[in-house]
Parts: sequence; structure tokens; C-alpha cells
Amino acid sequence: MNKRIILIMVLSLMVISIVAATLPKTSLVIDARDIDLKRSMSPKILNESGLELYGTILKETDLEKVMNIGVVAYTDSIEKAKKFIPERIGNNPLIIKAKGAIGSTASNIVVSNNDAAKILKANRNSRFLENFRVIIILKPDF
Repeated sequence: MNKRIILIMVLSLMVISIVAATLPKTSLVIDARDIDLKRSMSPKILNESGLELYGTILKETDLEKVMNIGVVAYTDSIEKAKKFIPERIGNNPLIIKAKGAIGSTASNIVVSNNDAAKILKANRNSRFLENFRVIIILKPDF
């Protein structure tokens, strides 16, 4: 292949990556496949220091919306989330890896302090937490 074509292709991919990184995040996807997280109707998301990012801190909750869609959606793959709940995940989700599960039922998620900062920063622009655009990916049930 011509070196010029390869260079153009590489530069195009770099531009696409930069543009995607600057677009507002449409949702929060927590990848919890590596931890023993249990489903819950109202899980919390906390940082390593115990600061709650999501859950009971939602003071002005739209109860009708919660009853219709739930506080979070659970799935076992991002592909399924994109297929079955595209309006909830959107085109540019923020994907974060869970560090652990805590609580008496192991249904609350712990994320790193660094990832917590990313979540809060992205949420300032998009308000995905307040709109319940949170998807949790669990280990597949076999």
C-alpha cells in the first residue's frame, strides 16, 4: 500500500479518536464482569474513599421515570446494551471498570478515585447520572 495512503488513514483515525474524546458522554457504563457484584434495585456507586457518586444522593428523583426504567440497567455485554437499550446508552458512553463490590448484599460498586473524578467531570456536561443513564455489565449467567 502506498505510504501516503497509510499516513492518511492513520491521521484520520487519530482525528476520529480526538473528536470522540471531546464529545459529551451520553451515559455511564460500569464494567463489573471481574467482580462478584449482585443485582439490586438501587445500587450505589462509590469511590475508594467511600464518597457516594450515585444512588441515594439523587435528591430530586423523578419517581415515575425510576419506576419505568429503573435506577440502572443490567446486561452482560456492551453490545447487548447498544442493541436493546440504545436510548439509554447513547453513542458515546463513558466506560469505567469496577474495582469492587461492597455492602451487605454486595450490590454497591466501588470505582477508583481517578475514575470517580472522570465520572463527575463528564456528568457536569451531560447530566447522565440525573437521567438514570447508567448501565452495569455483569458476568454472564451460565
